[in-house]
Amino acid sequence: MSARRISGRSWAAALAILFAAVTAVNLVRARFAGQGAPAAEAPVPVETVRARTQSLEEVGEWTGDVRPGEEVDVYAKVPGKVVRAVYADEGDEVHKGDLLAELETGEIRARLAEAEAGVAAAQAGRELAEKEWARVSRLFEEGAVSRQERDRMEARLRDAAARLQAARAVLRRLRVLRADHRVTATMDGYVSARWIDPGGTAPPGRPLFRISSDRRVKILFHANEEEFPRVREGTAVRIRVDAHPDRVFSGRVAVVHPTLDPATRTAQVEVRLENPDRLLRGGMFARVSLVLGRHTGVVVPRDSLQTDPGTGRYYLYVVRDGRAVLRNVRLGIAREDRVEILDGVAAGEEVVVRGQNRLAHGRRVTVQGAADEEPGA
Repeated sequence: MSARRISGRSWAAALAILFAAVTAVNLVRARFAGQGAPAAEAPVPVETVRARTQSLEEVGEWTGDVRPGEEVDVYAKVPGKVVRAVYADEGDEVHKGDLLAELETGEIRARLAEAEAGVAAAQAGRELAEKEWARVSRLFEEGAVSRQERDRMEARLRDAAARLQAARAVLRRLRVLRADHRVTATMDGYVSARWIDPGGTAPPGRPLFRISSDRRVKILFHANEEEFPRVREGTAVRIRVDAHPDRVFSGRVAVVHPTLDPATRTAQVEVRLENPDRLLRGGMFARVSLVLGRHTGVVVPRDSLQTDPGTGRYYLYVVRDGRAVLRNVRLGIAREDRVEILDGVAAGEEVVVRGQNRLAHGRRVTVQGAADEEPGA
């Protein structure tokens, strides 16, 4: 008896809870239904701009590297010699002819001393031969010596002159060789690399220094197969670097390599520009842009676009017969606050630029604002 009484009370409590829940749900539905129905039909105020046809620049953009306009590697003319002294370090400004390093010259100095002594001996021999020739010639004119004796002295004079000439040639060659032990700059610029130290050996076939000049620089980037035919020599180029974010540097395409790298399917392009203030330095990361062409397209303000979070596709609303019409669109060139529409909107249609967050397809709208405003103006 007690158990049945308890069971009956439980059922009664459950029914009461269920009734209260249903009542609450109905009250909520009624409240939202009462407030939502009129709001769904109320027109949404929006601002619109007419899509327009405009001329657009097709701008290619790449990343590249800044390189010095000129770079030369300096080699030892007499490799294998010990480096006696180094006079230039990385970063040093140098001028053409400046001494960068000296190689050990002990052997060449000894050979030079020997050659100088040889020249002195040959000079003395020639002077003696000239005196003998003068004496014999005088005696020949007096009839005191024979023609044969005079001819013999003439031959000795020619031989002495030849010996002096040969000794001087050896001395000149050795002096050039001694100069070759001095490593000098071959152009104006700065030392961008140094690979030797005093006491080391000048390696054969390898440079000792690298000299770079950045009074003029070049930018190297790679264009793909599609872009390659449209990049032409002489085209104006705009360049930006992170080191100077507020500056735009101007240059021109100087070289377009005629073939593509089969590994990357890209062609190297070289841009050259003057750099008198040396704001651009080798190794900087550059952003390169140039105009590949122009065409006419339909343009709308960037503010009109929305993105479907599920698909990532772009869409916008146009106004037709007082209602919002959703259009999926395909984008083309984007420039600042303007975007080209390749598909989805025609020129002249009213595009919603304000209030679109409250819209749904088919919703009534009230247009406010100037519908003839130039997009991006």
